[in-house]
Amino acid sequence: MMIQFLLALLVSSGLAFSGDAPRNYRVLATNKTSTMEKELNEAADAGYHFEATMGGESAFGGSEVIVIMSKDRTASSNGRYVYKLLATNRTSTMQK
Repeated sequence: MMIQFLLALLVSSGLAFSGDAPRNYRVLATNKTSTMEKELNEAADAGYHFEATMGGESAFGGSEVIVIMSKDRTASSNGRYVYKLLATNRTSTMQK
């Protein structure tokens, strides 16, 4: 439910202010860590950077991680960021 609201808010704000909006947004959603890292870096190569994330049950069924990325419309599309996604079920594993 929250994801649907977030997506609706992003889409409606983009449509309402598309001519004046200084930023472009990309929403990424997946349940695989390797896929999310690949998509994060593809978006980074296009000039986007990380804005926010949330996880849990999604409207599409299943447990997903959702990431919002943005970029300034006037910025060049050359990548400046590289993302490395780490995921674990245990805190001790992450500390290694």
